[in-house]
Amino acid sequence: MAGRIIEVKNVSEPKPKFKVRQMKVLEESAFARAQAIIQEAIDQTDLSMAEVSREMGRNRSFVTRMLSSDHNLTIKTMTRALAVLSRTP
Repeated sequence: MAGRIIEVKNVSEPKPKFKVRQMKVLEESAFARAQAIIQEAIDQTDLSMAEVSREMGRNRSFVTRMLSSDHNLTIKTMTRALAVLSRTP
């Protein structure tokens, strides 16, 4: 065996595809939680969706899309919505 090199692979490291899928699950989970926090804040106020959108400087359809699963909610948008709803982001 002298002079032979044996290659040892680290089997505990996840494959790249797994990491991508895992990241996607984490992103979707965080996104859903952010939407739920905003919806809870809306439910706890006396503001209508039209009033929330007006205070955010957006149209009503934007607020509706913000709470749908198709919208890419940014930290800036979430912060603006929670500020309007008097919640700490």
